[in-house]
Amino acid sequence: QGHIWRTGATAGVKTSLDTSSLHRRILLATIVNHPELLHDVSEQFVQLDLPSQELEDMREEILSLFSSRKNLDKGELKTHLNTKGFSNVLDLLFDKRVLVHTAFIGEETPVDEVKAGWDHVWSLHKGRRWIEQELKQASDDLKKSKSSDAWERYQALKKETGVV
Repeated sequence: QGHIWRTGATAGVKTSLDTSSLHRRILLATIVNHPELLHDVSEQFVQLDLPSQELEDMREEILSLFSSRKNLDKGELKTHLNTKGFSNVLDLLFDKRVLVHTAFIGEETPVDEVKAGWDHVWSLHKGRRWIEQELKQASDDLKKSKSSDAWERYQALKKETGVV
């Protein structure tokens, strides 16, 4: 069940994997609960790095339905995704461990607050990915040069990502 959130590149980096997984779940749950937000964030939603074909397929279903129905509502979207076989993914998205971090996606939350929440999580997610890429580059540099500068940069990035 949780395998759809794991990627080969980060499988050994537990803290990173948990954070990335949570960000992805929050962003996807935000769109499912507030599909009207796609009017503002569809470009970001398309760019969201998803680690499995199942999630890619779900995103394609959401975008396809949105392109044919610009006034798509949450109930219609959830029903459509369930009929297309995404009920397990929806269960993961709306798991209690995710929802505790997502007060901003509640049904009664004004769309401007939902957008602010999306923007915050998006920036955290993109920043995390950048740091992970820098850590990989630092690791590669360290393997090549074995210099003290390379070692210090690698250690600093490891500390920043929470990787021990």
